[in-house]
Amino acid sequence: MREAAIVLLLATIALGAFAGVRFLMRSRLKGWVRAHLVAALAALAVVGAAVMTGPASAVAAWWPVLLLALAIAAGWSSRRVARRTDAGSKALLVGHVFTGVASFFVFLAWAKGL
Repeated sequence: MREAAIVLLLATIALGAFAGVRFLMRSRLKGWVRAHLVAALAALAVVGAAVMTGPASAVAAWWPVLLLALAIAAGWSSRRVARRTDAGSKALLVGHVFTGVASFFVFLAWAKGL
């Protein structure tokens, strides 16, 4: 379960990096953003399952799930905020990137402790 979660998190990061580069080049492809979202939702499900089936530990085990859910929410809502303010949208995207990468590293730290 841990390996599948790590692979899905890496796929999510790779798709997000590609979509981010396309965003910075101002040539977006909706299919890549959708693939990034689908990979993130799959990663959230697998990370949640890994945490639930892992040993009963402290609340700290749920940090990767919480951070990943926050990253998904920030990424999804940034497009909706973009209609109102450009600065707010970019702030949400920065938060999206940092919480997504943080969830990966926190999951790795948790999985290493098993």
